[in-house]
Amino acid sequence: MDGAEVLAVFQIPNAYISPRWYVNGQRSGRLAPSWNYAAVEARGRLRCVDCRDWLQAHLQALTLSQEARRDAPWLLEHAVSGFVEEAAGRLRGFEIDIDHLTGKRFLSQQRTEADRRSLIEHLSKEGSGAAHDVARLVVP
Repeated sequence: MDGAEVLAVFQIPNAYISPRWYVNGQRSGRLAPSWNYAAVEARGRLRCVDCRDWLQAHLQALTLSQEARRDAPWLLEHAVSGFVEEAAGRLRGFEIDIDHLTGKRFLSQQRTEADRRSLIEHLSKEGSGAAHDVARLVVP
């Protein structure tokens, strides 16, 4: 497994697009639901990491980055004594030595400006944070 070629896909914001949101589509009747997304493919070689200290440092960095903006951030130190060390002993880490990155996006770029503006407006009203993120990526 160590050294194997791998492909990792990181899909970032994505959202359903209702056919009703296409201004020009309403006129032409050429409508279908779609999905807008952005993604990155990373190709490279897998490197397994079986080191408790590395895993604990990774958990620490992950926790700090994800909890930083919260009113009462949770810290590893809040766990019961010894729990994180015990959990790190059961985890297996890995890194990918990346050889190639490819970005992909489908953000209604083939649509008219009026359609894209309509999408931005409707996505901004959705309850999902991902829909709001997609709205910020669509270029009017």
